[in-house]
Amino acid sequence: VRNDFVPNYNLHNIYRVPKQVDWAIANLVSNAAHYHLYSLLPKAIKPDDNYLYCIFSTTQIALQLIKEGRLQVIQIFEYKEPADAAYHLLNVCERFEVDVNETLVQLNGMVDERSNLFEQLYKYFPHVQFGSLTDAFTYEEEIKEFPAHYFSHLFHLATCVS
Repeated sequence: VRNDFVPNYNLHNIYRVPKQVDWAIANLVSNAAHYHLYSLLPKAIKPDDNYLYCIFSTTQIALQLIKEGRLQVIQIFEYKEPADAAYHLLNVCERFEVDVNETLVQLNGMVDERSNLFEQLYKYFPHVQFGSLTDAFTYEEEIKEFPAHYFSHLFHLATCVS
């Protein structure tokens, strides 16, 4: 069991790490700082308004909802179809009484502008943008060959560790 303190929110994030993973981190990369995604996201994203920050993989969405500048929830959802993903985002907004018409949705990770997933999201969320790479790093040309939002979340999270 691990515990990360998130000072700006006075929160403790308590989570489990499988013993084999914990051993590998402690013995193979002992000098590395390691944190849970939920501990880093509040440091990475600090808007003043309504903001839904999403990280997509092929079967999951990690999202952070901020309402009027205040952290509401960070959670991971499984999805199979683009409609499932849209449902999860809409449901989170409804549960926390956030108006989708007044919420900026930032898409990061494996989502393409010409995909069914993007079309489903854009149907319900009028303010959608893709993540961009932070100016805190210089990037290899190979990374620049892909859309910035594929990797943007990784680099933004890396700025929170120092």
